[in-house]
Amino acid sequence: MSKKERRRLAAGAVLAAAGAAALGLSEPVPGELPGIAQGSVGLWRVGIVGSSFMVFYVLMLAIGLAFYGRAFIEFGPSGVKAGEVVQAKQQAGLEGLTEALNALAENVALNASLTQVMAAQTRHRMDEFERRLDELKTGP
Repeated sequence: MSKKERRRLAAGAVLAAAGAAALGLSEPVPGELPGIAQGSVGLWRVGIVGSSFMVFYVLMLAIGLAFYGRAFIEFGPSGVKAGEVVQAKQQAGLEGLTEALNALAENVALNASLTQVMAAQTRHRMDEFERRLDELKTGP
């Protein structure tokens, strides 16, 4: 990862943290706090800030990956993996083009062999016609 990309990632993380903090601190306290907050307004705000940060950070990563033609391609027990989306589409396009070119090459080869067969038949018929013409000229 280049220095410029690291700076962008750090700036995005700072923006996500600032947005999450602003959201968490501006959120009005509900009349009855959820059980997970254990009756503490501070703990409730930390939960709001943390969950907001995770959402903002994942969105920032998805947008950042999209700028490079990448996306999250696998979610599983081993984690999340990002892969080349544009490259995969280009690869699929190239494979389709290769198949079309192979079919065209087979068609051209088939046409060439048919042309050779037709040329041989035409030569044979021409020889036959010339022989008959010679017979007609010389008589039976």
